[in-house]
Amino acid sequence: MAGLLARPWTRRAAGVALVALTITLFILNLRRSGERAGRAAERLDQLEQTDAIHRQMLDAAARRLRSRDDLLDRLPEGARIVGWLADYAVLRDQARVCARR
Repeated sequence: MAGLLARPWTRRAAGVALVALTITLFILNLRRSGERAGRAAERLDQLEQTDAIHRQMLDAAARRLRSRDDLLDRLPEGARIVGWLADYAVLRDQARVCARR
């Protein structure tokens, strides 16, 4: 074995083989790194979509009506439903009074 490595052409062939092996390992590592980066980008996209959905849910909860007065505040002055809701409130109060008797 030592006699083979003493010859110049075998040393050159060993050097070329080592360079080829190094380049091959480098290319394989690049591929693996690219796959990891792709998976990380997919996870980031999923997190952004989830955050957008959570933001929409929080905004909807913030706009939720807290009472019937909030509903009246959102309706235009001339809307018929404003009168209906007022009538309903009166009838409901009358029904409560009757229920107590």
